[in-house]
Amino acid sequence: MQDLVGTSERLKKKAADILRTSLLESGCSQIVRLASVQHIIFDVICNQIWQPFFSEYLWKHNGTRSILENLYVRLAADGDQVQRNWKVSTLRMLDQLDATSDSLQLMEFLTEEVIEIVRPLLDEHQATQFRMELRQLFTKAVQLGKMAERDRLPIRVSREPSLSGTEGWREHSQGLYEASDSDLPSPPVEPQVPLYVIPRVYRPATETTPELLIHAGSALFPHTGVFQESLAEWQQMKNAIREATKSISKSRKLSTSSTVVTPIWQGRGLALYGQ
Repeated sequence: MQDLVGTSERLKKKAADILRTSLLESGCSQIVRLASVQHIIFDVICNQIWQPFFSEYLWKHNGTRSILENLYVRLAADGDQVQRNWKVSTLRMLDQLDATSDSLQLMEFLTEEVIEIVRPLLDEHQATQFRMELRQLFTKAVQLGKMAERDRLPIRVSREPSLSGTEGWREHSQGLYEASDSDLPSPPVEPQVPLYVIPRVYRPATETTPELLIHAGSALFPHTGVFQESLAEWQQMKNAIREATKSISKSRKLSTSSTVVTPIWQGRGLALYGQ
């Protein structure tokens, strides 16, 4: 990968809420890079699949789920039982329609949506295997989403870890990366927000029962070393390439002979990304 800064900037433009990553082969960069890809994949799953009244048939025939959602909300005025019976009947009907619908087109659409975002990180020989793994993942996500929606008690998904309260969330880099105090850069000037990696799954509280955590979410929180060091590595890489470019430009002016200037990385990882 030749243009590290340009590649990082293109990735950031495609997925604005992920962390900047240096694309170096440091432990910090690898963790943040993989976490960012997981974040992108779960965004696609949550936005496209884990939605009320999701149906392959409706998706294929340009059906509008929002109409069903609106009807369901309006039926609340007729009582819980009426609303529940209508939902069960509607989901049963959608199951019958989905059984006759080919999901291949949907899987291809979702797969290419992810591929297009993470393309700056992919080598061509990786793309085929990655596509196959994504199709398998999305197929399982459809199955899980339908099971959750058909559960008698509601199941919710949260993608919003909070700095003020981390209950139900864990630090994604815990056990994967440890930065010593001397390695930690100064905290960034601009305020940072956590980056969720895996969403939190839970049953919401009711009048008689508290909230029940089904699966803890994971996120990269700003106070951790991997979060801060990732930003520092990216800035360090950007500065090094800028200085190298200036040196090359200056040497060309001073001499007609070719001069190659190699950037010197001050961080841990020296090898470029080529996974």
